[in-house]
Amino acid sequence: MPAKHALLIGVDKYGNLDKKYELAGCVNDARLMKSILVDQFHFDDKAITELHNEQATRENILANLNRLASDIAQDDIVVVHFSGHGSRRTAADPDAQRDCTIMPTDSGRHPLPNLDITDQEINEWLGRMAQRTSYITLTFDCCHSGTMTRDAFGEKTRSVPDDTRSLEEMQVQSAPTRAIDRQDLGPSGWLAISESYVVMSGCRDDQLSHEFTQEDKGAHIRNGALTHFLTTALVGAKPGSTYRDVFEQARQAVNTKFPSQSPQIEGRQDREVFGVRDIEPIRFIPLKSVDGDDAVIAGGAAHGLHSGATWKVYPPGTKDTEGVKALATLEITSVGALETKARVKTRSGDLEPGARCVESAPAAGQFLVKVDLSAVPADQQSRLSERFGQSRLLSLETTAAAADLRVYVLEPRGEAKPDDPVPQAGAISEATIAVIDRAGLLAMPLHVLSEEGVADTILENLETRARYANALQLDNPASRLDVEFNIHAEDGDDNWVLANGGDYQYTAGDRIAFE
Repeated sequence: MPAKHALLIGVDKYGNLDKKYELAGCVNDARLMKSILVDQFHFDDKAITELHNEQATRENILANLNRLASDIAQDDIVVVHFSGHGSRRTAADPDAQRDCTIMPTDSGRHPLPNLDITDQEINEWLGRMAQRTSYITLTFDCCHSGTMTRDAFGEKTRSVPDDTRSLEEMQVQSAPTRAIDRQDLGPSGWLAISESYVVMSGCRDDQLSHEFTQEDKGAHIRNGALTHFLTTALVGAKPGSTYRDVFEQARQAVNTKFPSQSPQIEGRQDREVFGVRDIEPIRFIPLKSVDGDDAVIAGGAAHGLHSGATWKVYPPGTKDTEGVKALATLEITSVGALETKARVKTRSGDLEPGARCVESAPAAGQFLVKVDLSAVPADQQSRLSERFGQSRLLSLETTAAAADLRVYVLEPRGEAKPDDPVPQAGAISEATIAVIDRAGLLAMPLHVLSEEGVADTILENLETRARYANALQLDNPASRLDVEFNIHAEDGDDNWVLANGGDYQYTAGDRIAFE
């Protein structure tokens, strides 16, 4: 049986960059990936190397990558995950404009040395690895594009502006690795496409990767958007699940939350996830401990837990809950990044660590779109609160961190400065309502405050968005319906092509068909 290896890197702290570039969810990502690999895919804890913050120097990352290349046996399973900043820098190859990079904790910008690890270095390492195994999985929850004009309400993004200095100024030696043919790159713009590995990245090369915040009773749980929703999909993986299966679920969830972010997958997508076949046939999370009526579940926000939800507990080893009596019913009381507290509501048998927890009823609050009105002037805020508060699809929040959308009333201005609210709206001739999503982008068209019935119009738009988001988040992991559903698109030459999943983009007037 092949051995399983993992290198998990998370960098929140960048001591050689301005404080504004510090992140908050990258170490959480690495820890979350470890819990998934150990609990769901049976990786040995001793075969997983973690590099967090100060440990994740250029020298340390490269040394551990090289160790993997030397130590693995034929057809071993290898997983490498990086969460942190991505960037670009002047290429060593004179025929290329920029090298895409990942940023170790000790890399810097002017006047400090650039210690980024380039796509060429990663590709050279992959070439060595592919000589021994084709069971390689890489995830990069970062991005390599520059900046875009957006509102400050947007979640943090995982990119640092390009380093345009010369190689000499960056204190970089000309790379000895073979230059990459850019025509061989996938849409992420990161690594050359190959059948020897699968690469999952946070977004296209012209987009930004966001951090994602989930609020639970005042506590904020932060992860990368790709990592959060990918691990949620991995928890629900069944025997035979492929990378394509879990990634399409994750991509849809990310794109629902951040419409301007489209995660990418490249390489051998129809291979079984992590090359592992011994996946349990039901989606469950282990019970970690019980003390009286207080229980702890070994999973957190990214595992799909929400305060107020009801979960049932079944004996260890349960593979199908039909016809099996639950040992207990739990109500989730608080959710963390990797652990969740619950209260035992009913009990019919002994509970022990390792028992299998399965959701039986979701929390109603998780389907509400959270709207922040704190940026609206007091007189208008009262008016909108009264109108929006009647909605059964919305929840009014008092802090930006907990919200999905933020509402502004923009005062007239001749021009927009970068630090102004909603700078992308430009000049404003009269007071205008704007609604911003967590990417910092407009969530709907602008409406002037004097417009007749404007509050009702904004409410209708918000509720339409809520229904749309809830439809996209529908999940039926135990479906027994024997139905195959396909989407077809016209390719422009009067031909119909299968368009299931993937990064398809449609515009008004395009023809699609459902089968």
